[in-house]
Amino acid sequence: MFHCTVDRLEPTPTEPLALLELPSGEVVPVPAILLPEGLEAGDVLAVQHTSQGVVIRQDTIEASR
Repeated sequence: MFHCTVDRLEPTPTEPLALLELPSGEVVPVPAILLPEGLEAGDVLAVQHTSQGVVIRQDTIEASR
């Protein structure tokens, strides 16, 4: 599991994108539809690979640190 931070949300002609900052500092675009609803810039996400695929959830505990 790793954590990433929502850098910002951007509207695009096709679908909204969330720009996520990875632990390496790299910022990657992800379609917002794949992420939990109600995200805002600065929110922390926990990303975990499982046997059923990738699980992404908002991590309010890590965000409070």
